[in-house]
Amino acid sequence: MNNISKRGFASKIKPIKGYEGLYSVTDTGEVISHERKLKTCSNQFRFYRQTILKKSFSKNGRQYVGLSKDGQKITHSVDKLVAMAFDPNFTPEKAREAGKKSARARKVK
Repeated sequence: MNNISKRGFASKIKPIKGYEGLYSVTDTGEVISHERKLKTCSNQFRFYRQTILKKSFSKNGRQYVGLSKDGQKITHSVDKLVAMAFDPNFTPEKAREAGKKSARARKVK
């Protein structure tokens, strides 16, 4: 599946494992929240539009996003999410190495 990303480049989009139907990730590292309708505590419905999530950075330069499911928010590394979606031979060790390399590259710039 191809789509135009925020920066105007064509990119591939795949769903995030464990968050299918809620979130997707692009090969360029953008995390997308899908449109959805949720029921609030007061039995009203709230509609959320599809958006690109804002990333936060750790002290060592790694990018993180918070993903919510069933009322629980968990912070995930963007490097790990991209590796999980696009690498068929994904292992946590590979994600750590990729994260270290990208953090070093950002520090050099």
